Amino acid sequence: MHKKLISACIMAKNEEQNIGRCLNSIKDFCDEIIFVDTGSTDNTVEIAKKYTDKIYFFPWNGSFSDARNETLKYASSEWVFIIDADEEASENLKNNIRNYLKSLKNDIVAVYIPTVNFLDFEKKHSEIASTARFFRNGKVKYENIVHNQPVYKGKNVKVDLELYHYGYIWTRLRRKQKTQRTLALLEKYLEEKPDDIYYLIQYMKTLSIAQRHIEKMKIGYKISKMILKNLKKKDYKPLPMTVEFMFLWGIELMNKGYWEEAEEWFKIGSKWNLDAYYGLMNVYYNKRDWENLKIASFDFLKYLNVFENRRSEITWSMQSLFKKNEGLSFLIMSKIKTKDFENVENALNDFDYTKNNEKIVMLYNFVFDEFAKEDNYNIKNDLIKIIKILHNNILKNKDYYDKTTIDNINKYNLIFEKSKDKNPYIFLEYFIERLEKEENIVGFLLTFIDNLFEQDFEQLLELLLKIRRLRKDISSDREKAVIELLIADILTKTGRFSEAKIRYKKAVNLEKSLAKFVQVLIEDILTHMDPKELIPAYVELKEEMNKKNELFFDLNIFDHRELALFDFYFGKVFPELKYVYALKLKNDNKKLYELLLIESSKITKNKYFKAFINLRLYNYFKENNDFEKAKLYLKKALELNSILADLAEGRYNYTGFYFEENIKKSEDKIVNVLNLGEIISLIPVVNPVKTWYESEESGLRYVSPLPTYNSLKSLDNYLKNYSKYFRTLFPNPLKKNKIRYLLSQINNDKVLEINTLNPFLKKEHISIYNLEYIEDKPYKDTFDNIVFFNPEYSRNLLKDIEYLISISNNLFIFFNLSENIFQKDPRALWYLNSNNIDKFIKFTKPFSFDFIDDELLLVQYKK
Repeated sequence: MHKKLISACIMAKNEEQNIGRCLNSIKDFCDEIIFVDTGSTDNTVEIAKKYTDKIYFFPWNGSFSDARNETLKYASSEWVFIIDADEEASENLKNNIRNYLKSLKNDIVAVYIPTVNFLDFEKKHSEIASTARFFRNGKVKYENIVHNQPVYKGKNVKVDLELYHYGYIWTRLRRKQKTQRTLALLEKYLEEKPDDIYYLIQYMKTLSIAQRHIEKMKIGYKISKMILKNLKKKDYKPLPMTVEFMFLWGIELMNKGYWEEAEEWFKIGSKWNLDAYYGLMNVYYNKRDWENLKIASFDFLKYLNVFENRRSEITWSMQSLFKKNEGLSFLIMSKIKTKDFENVENALNDFDYTKNNEKIVMLYNFVFDEFAKEDNYNIKNDLIKIIKILHNNILKNKDYYDKTTIDNINKYNLIFEKSKDKNPYIFLEYFIERLEKEENIVGFLLTFIDNLFEQDFEQLLELLLKIRRLRKDISSDREKAVIELLIADILTKTGRFSEAKIRYKKAVNLEKSLAKFVQVLIEDILTHMDPKELIPAYVELKEEMNKKNELFFDLNIFDHRELALFDFYFGKVFPELKYVYALKLKNDNKKLYELLLIESSKITKNKYFKAFINLRLYNYFKENNDFEKAKLYLKKALELNSILADLAEGRYNYTGFYFEENIKKSEDKIVNVLNLGEIISLIPVVNPVKTWYESEESGLRYVSPLPTYNSLKSLDNYLKNYSKYFRTLFPNPLKKNKIRYLLSQINNDKVLEINTLNPFLKKEHISIYNLEYIEDKPYKDTFDNIVFFNPEYSRNLLKDIEYLISISNNLFIFFNLSENIFQKDPRALWYLNSNNIDKFIKFTKPFSFDFIDDELLLVQYKK
């Protein structure tokens, strides 16, 4: 009788959800199936009966090895095949294992095959390990109560015929039940053998599944010390489970922020384990160490090819064998960051776009963001090629990606399609189709129409008619009016005056405020002017809007990627695009922000728009402490659009003519520039450009040019009578009890109190509220004490100090150290910066000084 070749040996308990899949996968290549049940209470045995009649019962005694050995007793074939209920034979194994076993020599007693462990329901995450599964009958037995190990004598071979394992895809209840059972068995085993490193590692892994993290870390630390001690031994060769631990321990350390320690463990493990290179990639990515990431990812991909061809030799659980996409993603990221684009296209073509796709999406987003932040347009060109390859491949395999990802990519897909010919009319049409809010449509049209108006009237007319048709049911009267106005302007410029008048009338009927712009143009038409000489009505409408509005539409309706793409394709046509793109990217790349603003300023023909760009540049250079450039751009902005001198209320224009006195010394440097018009509405007697200098001699900071006496008095009078600003910002040091106490100690016979609204000492008083100034009151007599509050309002502080010392026995000056006052109060002309107190003290040589608190300094001078 011909001897049977393969006996499948299975033990199981309560596996009704798995056992059918397992038995169905092996029934055609196994000669017999031995099934040992250890106490099922569900339908497991009934399902098993459909596939085999060799069913046996073995009461569970707490030992996996005993149950496993029980299955071996009934096998009658030449080879026994050890398989669990939650496993499944692959097609590769089914089709090839019989011929392979038949080809083996008699001295081979064990065959290792790889097991692919699926870690989630979607099978996106997997690990692999090769274990002995086929044995000559009678040559093997199992030992240990948990994680039982086969014991055999003789040679073994390894073959890449994989088995699938679903045991880690558990319901919460089964996970808890299995974990508790395994922990109990491991703890029982470790009571007898507490230093068995294999079982200590298994214990740590099971504690991790049970989320007992404190115990897990204690066990892990114990294992790490054991391994470090063993590493010192000559010719040390770690167990497969130890190789796995080196990676797992590195991951634990990395996730807790111990990146250097994790790196060391990954480097140790890299002698044996591909996972270690995967760990190194993650460390270097977290550290943004792009050069080392490039090296690690290159090594990972190199050794991945080696391990892929030797899967059956991996005798520990390896996670990274299925993470080629991650390795490619890390490699491409690091190449982009290091400006190394060689072979990037090859790497992109190596992706499997149907698997592990979250890493491809992550790379897509990364490259897009780098493209958006990049200021070198040659590099942008390299990046756009990468984006397009990823873009097209994702769309080709869209069934493998979630709907949100595909929706976003389709949005950019429209841009790629409509931008390839770089037709600016197509650009406008694209955005019009995207916008829904009426105010954004009007604003968008008025923003970008300048750059199209003189190019091709017929094409622009066709576009506007299309927009009107698309939005006829959803447009407001205001939107319809502006579209009619634009159509009429085109008809006017092409000499079709009769049609234009009809359109203008429609526009005014829909929006009465347009009449003043239309009426002037109608009068020009009636003079039979050449159409080329006529100024379109929308131009004056736009100018009026542009005087006080930086943008006509909501910046947030577009993301930075859209804007980056359109700048790339159309930036030279639409300066406003560069501007909006700059605002969106301000915090990501300051250099690009500056370049985009300067470039948009050069391109635009709209002086009011240019003014806002210069105002942005003023603020940019001010933030970066380049005050000379800040002042230059602020003046340019005010000259282009005078109303920017009164952004607060829009009542007073910049005139460029002010009565001022230049008190700057040549060696003093600018330390700040302010546009007072952004803070408060000013009458035109005071220059809104407030330039602060720092005195090399005294350390004081001062305004130059200084408003003349009459200018300053006019400003104070205006603020007192017409603005709440005078009282709300005026600092009142008398609110502080320490100051009130100090004043109560002063000899009250002859006292002068300066710059308080309401005097504390009830003596001689110079009140800023009454518009009184030191220079208004030359005193012939001296004072026992002078108390000088708010010296920042002095027109010439050093001269005032000198004068006040000359007429007093004791001069007390309370300096405000809070820069908030000097940044906001238009009357503040001097201040003592906290960094320069030492220089000021050395220069003026006071009798004493004392800090009242962080914001007040008392300086005393004695005659």
